[in-house]
Amino acid sequence: MIKRILSLAAALSIAAVAAGTGTAAADAAAPDRQRFMIQATTAGLNAAQAEWLQLEVERYLATMGGRQTAPNKIDIDGEAEVRIALPGEESPRELGSPPGAAKIPGPCDGGTAYGHFCAYSGTFGKGTQIDMYKCDTYRIPWASVGSWGNNQTKDTVALFLNNSGFPIDSSKAPSNNHVYDWNPVHDVINC
Repeated sequence: MIKRILSLAAALSIAAVAAGTGTAAADAAAPDRQRFMIQATTAGLNAAQAEWLQLEVERYLATMGGRQTAPNKIDIDGEAEVRIALPGEESPRELGSPPGAAKIPGPCDGGTAYGHFCAYSGTFGKGTQIDMYKCDTYRIPWASVGSWGNNQTKDTVALFLNNSGFPIDSSKAPSNNHVYDWNPVHDVINC
């Protein structure tokens, strides 16, 4: 199984180079990509699920930046964290725990922890999570209906910006929205 994953990762790297999209950064990232895919399969995902998850992580990295820290986690400059729901599951969880087990313990699980702004790809706090805990502007990578929770310090206002950078919505802490249309939102300034 591990050899098959390594072969798949190598084939993808070779295909990227052959297509002219290979870069030094992509070549340097190949060992990390392989390591995360091995971790995912060791934790119980099959090869197709591990590949889907890795491609999903790479899509978020391309859109939001940051660095991958686990098969389904991305650190965004020590200011935010993306936790990706595993294939076929409603919410993120620690790899290695069985489906239906407790989600990844974090500030966006079961509500929004104090001092955080949490954005979710799904409604009612489901799906992939973006935990924003430092004041900054964050790209929202979804064009779908999701949700958010704003539990920053009292009266802190989060702004929702369109693709021209103009505010189209706001949220004063504490507040939340269980069904929110992310389509017009390009970025969130969480404070």
